Amino acid sequence: MTWQERREAQSQMIEKVLSYTKVVLGLGYAGFFTAWSGAKPYLSPKELVSSGLCMTISVVAYLVFEVYQGFVMSRLSNALVWIQTEDDFQKYASRQLKTVKTFQSVSKFVYPVSALTGLTGVAILVYAFVHSLFRLWHP
Repeated sequence: MTWQERREAQSQMIEKVLSYTKVVLGLGYAGFFTAWSGAKPYLSPKELVSSGLCMTISVVAYLVFEVYQGFVMSRLSNALVWIQTEDDFQKYASRQLKTVKTFQSVSKFVYPVSALTGLTGVAILVYAFVHSLFRLWHP
């Protein structure tokens, strides 16, 4: 397998993983909000608001990052069209490296925030379910 074939295979694998992750996250968010809206009558106002707020922060952080990622990728691919010379390519590669480093820095902040707030929202909802179930069985 040549170096180019390895890069293409790796690129395809990364694309598949990213697509899978986006589908799973989308289903997770949809599942949470479905369970959350169905459980409203059984949740206290604090449980309802805190779990919904945590998950909303998670969704917004993730969506803003995805829009930012789309902007960055679009900008990089548009700049690639204008490359005419080797010197242009070197300038492009230098800008691309800076952009990717910035992107990685942002992702190191956004992913933990999104994961932490999302998991906190889920934990609050699960606690509320268990607590409500306990109150139903032991009035």
